[in-house]
Amino acid sequence: MDLADHLATLVVLDGCDIVLPALEIFILNIVRAFPCVQILLTSIEKLQIEANDGEVLTKETVHVEELGKLDCAKLFFKQARGHLTSRQIRQHTSIEALSEDERLLGTAGNPLSISRLVGRGDR
Repeated sequence: MDLADHLATLVVLDGCDIVLPALEIFILNIVRAFPCVQILLTSIEKLQIEANDGEVLTKETVHVEELGKLDCAKLFFKQARGHLTSRQIRQHTSIEALSEDERLLGTAGNPLSISRLVGRGDR
């Protein structure tokens, strides 16, 4: 019995704009190794990923135009919390504190793309 076939895992990759071109191979390797993985990815640009014909990779992308800093943080937490139990969420996490993050302040309301990728084992 392969343990990787029975684990459901959520991988969160936040702020991936700088490394977006290199993520295709990385994501495909994760999905191949862990069939039940779900990947939640945020970036300004939409993720472009092509799986081979024999592979099943479901991709949902939410592209939101011109969000404010606090809106971005709230949307990210809303998407991420749907996949976590209450024990997995850090109680000290604050949306308001996140909205003061220098990286978010530098975005000046740029569009945000949130991609959810589901491996072939999680249908």
